[in-house]
Amino acid sequence: MKNFTCSLERWRNYNESMLELAKGNLSKKLIINNLNDDFEGLEALLNWINDEWRQRVLHMTFTKPSESQKFINHFEIILNNELYIKDTDELFPQFMNIDYELTDGHKITDFIRPSDQRSFSEYLNYLKTNGSAAVETPSITVLNVPFLYSIKKLGSKSGYILNLFQIHLDKKYFRKGIRPESAEIVKLE
Repeated sequence: MKNFTCSLERWRNYNESMLELAKGNLSKKLIINNLNDDFEGLEALLNWINDEWRQRVLHMTFTKPSESQKFINHFEIILNNELYIKDTDELFPQFMNIDYELTDGHKITDFIRPSDQRSFSEYLNYLKTNGSAAVETPSITVLNVPFLYSIKKLGSKSGYILNLFQIHLDKKYFRKGIRPESAEIVKLE
């Protein structure tokens, strides 16, 4: 038996990620700040398992494109330079069970969990200084829902496009309105 010593916050984050993985949500990723301790190995292992599952689902977009749509939720949010929401994907408010007008006049950081705001700001600063996004796909929690995200600077330098996406394995999280492939089409392939 091995004993670990870690902060309560790290333990809670680890348990939350394990529960999300058990629910079939592959959109939660642990941020590893403490290097070279025993607990880091568990955090890295959980992230690795999450990444492996995510890669398998993303590979399905090439092998079974229409079937893979049910596993992935993707939303786009257009932000100005001050991070105020200019426009959202029309499905985003519906998916989040909020009124479309609720997003008007608010910064995206108003909806992000406070513990994720620092890493979101660091990601933006990295984007501003390097001109390209980091290789690692970060995660944030928006209105208590975990998402993976990427953010791109608009060509006109007038804002950003925030891509929020989730990968789920449990069908209770699948988006409504997506029809499964018919048996006839599957036979033809």
